[in-house]
Amino acid sequence: MKSSKKGNTLILVMILTAVIAIIAGSTMDYGNTELKNNTRAQLLAEAQYASKSLLEYGIATIERRFQTQTNIESDMFSRTSGNPLTLGAEAQNMFSGSHVVFAPTYNPSNWNTNPSDVVAGVLADQKQYLLQINEGSGNASSQFQGLDNSIVGAQAIPVISKATVSNSNGMSVTSCQLAQFVVADASLFTRAIFYNLDFEIAPGPRMDVYGPVHANRDSYIHASSGLYFHDTVNSAGDIYHSVMTGTFENGVIKSTMNGPVNFQNDEGQWVNMKQSDGWIDSTRSDWFTRSQDLWDDNVADGSHGIQELSAVLSGDNYIEDDPATTSVDETRNYAYRTIQPVINKNRSDYEEVTEIDKWSYKAGLTISVEGSGGNYTVKAYTYERDANGDIQYDGSGDPQTVELTLPANVITINEYSDYVSRGTRYVTGGMYDRRMGDLTTEAGKQDLVEIDVGLLADSINNDSSDWGSDTPSSWWNGVVYVQLPYESSTPRATDGVQPADQNISVRLNNGSEIPNPSYAVDEGMSLATNGGLYVNGNYNADGSSSSGGSQETDGSDEPPAALAADAVTVLSSNWTSSGYDTISAQSVSKRTAAFTEVSAAIVSGLVPTEANESYSGGVHNLPRFLEDWKNSVQFTYRGSLVCLYESEVQLGPFSCGSYYNPPRRNWGFNELFADNIMPPGTPKIRVFFVTSSSSISQSQYDAVLGDIIAAND
Repeated sequence: MKSSKKGNTLILVMILTAVIAIIAGSTMDYGNTELKNNTRAQLLAEAQYASKSLLEYGIATIERRFQTQTNIESDMFSRTSGNPLTLGAEAQNMFSGSHVVFAPTYNPSNWNTNPSDVVAGVLADQKQYLLQINEGSGNASSQFQGLDNSIVGAQAIPVISKATVSNSNGMSVTSCQLAQFVVADASLFTRAIFYNLDFEIAPGPRMDVYGPVHANRDSYIHASSGLYFHDTVNSAGDIYHSVMTGTFENGVIKSTMNGPVNFQNDEGQWVNMKQSDGWIDSTRSDWFTRSQDLWDDNVADGSHGIQELSAVLSGDNYIEDDPATTSVDETRNYAYRTIQPVINKNRSDYEEVTEIDKWSYKAGLTISVEGSGGNYTVKAYTYERDANGDIQYDGSGDPQTVELTLPANVITINEYSDYVSRGTRYVTGGMYDRRMGDLTTEAGKQDLVEIDVGLLADSINNDSSDWGSDTPSSWWNGVVYVQLPYESSTPRATDGVQPADQNISVRLNNGSEIPNPSYAVDEGMSLATNGGLYVNGNYNADGSSSSGGSQETDGSDEPPAALAADAVTVLSSNWTSSGYDTISAQSVSKRTAAFTEVSAAIVSGLVPTEANESYSGGVHNLPRFLEDWKNSVQFTYRGSLVCLYESEVQLGPFSCGSYYNPPRRNWGFNELFADNIMPPGTPKIRVFFVTSSSSISQSQYDAVLGDIIAAND
């Protein structure tokens, strides 16, 4: 018996030992699995954090690039024809000490094989939206400052990222992200006409308006021989079929003209403002319903919900004078500051948001004219800028500049001189502006900063060394600013406006071809000045009535252009060839105009209509004239007409017949602007936002990457 018990005990011990061994082994396997799972979870968390960081890095890089150029191309991030996102040392150093794996030699072309990467896709076609901000949407109002109720052009671009992490044991995990990034632009030139002041239009000959129209205040619309609006007309104030109350022209009260004024409804049918029961405008109690019945939503004013659009980044647009307070001028001409020079950073009126909105701040080339009649000095320079394109200032607050050498004959000063013989004034230098002469005789005398645009184009396009050691390719961005001497040494305290001298202006000659170098980021040229601007002959156009038109360009190589000034005056192609400078102070009948063509957006001021005093001339006279166009000589204009401010320099009153007779207007909205191809430095507010962002699987990443590669390559 004893031996049997001992045997049973031994068997039991062996069984228990085996069970314990099995349990111990299972416990070790479970522990190893749990350890592996914990390690993988840690790596996955690190990979997710890294992929999100790479996505944010890519989006920030895209924003910086969009902020430094006006026009953006759909393939600008292509690995073959563009400048793709890269993960260089700067990006990789963010992950120093981590387990994130990068290719030994990073190459953005290896999109398929890079273990960690960020890739931007192709920009979708731009779509136009009316942006309306919900006041209860958190910080949306600050993000989209100035864009509420603006028409914006929005483009989406997919951005993907992936991050691979690996530990010393060879375990690796990859995390992927996808975001839809949107860039939205609101430009002043997305409308055929934009008025920051009261909008007036009253043409004599028939006039067609192509493209949308917006006025931040009231609109006064009437015509003699017919007015036809081919697109929407919006006014934040009221819409009237009348002149402004108490409007005088040539010394007599101006009456309302009763020619047809036609808008289109949604079916494309023309519908006159005049119906069987009278003129349909804001004075009627049934205006809201009648306007919608007649024109659907194509004609709308404040009663329909149309609001004022911000025309400048600072949000301060324009405050008009109250005619009821005759002893006080309440005018605040804030938007005028967009054409003024860059100022010292330490001045009490310095505001960064105002400065960066100026044409002068954006300019790659500045022509500075100092002095006064008989003693002018001219110099050219470009501003020193940081990597983001911001101007650098010295310790005294002055902007830092790099002086350039002006090529011969590009800029000349033509000082005014004249003599009077038998009561007739003959001009021997400069020119006489008869409209300014109606203000005072002295005001009409104009010294001219003459710019030969053709010579400028040759030197810029050829990257000429005539500019000195810094050739144009190192500073040209398409924006030219001509700074004229100030009239006074201090700005107005009320609005910061500091007008230029009224006796010196800029004149553009030989301008049928403007600079458009192949090395430039943005096509074309924008030229701005803080004084008067004369466009002498055809500009950015071939001057042929058989090519192009009021909307169509002369050809595929025509670039976008813009002109911004206190006032813009067009001199016909007859001016120089017929020697009109000499007789510019004489009767308009001696200066017969010839066919002329201008292709450029125009940003200008006007002398506003004031009760019992004067008439602004209306938008049809926003570009000024000094010749006899005989109501029949054609002026072809394609662009965008923008009136942002009151003129401060060229204050001569409008008066048809005394210094000019109007042209036959063939005017329209430039097709380039309709396609959102804008001139360099175009005033706009550009905002960025992400509409969606999420983690995706490796297979989803590969599918999106495949689409990007197919679209790019």
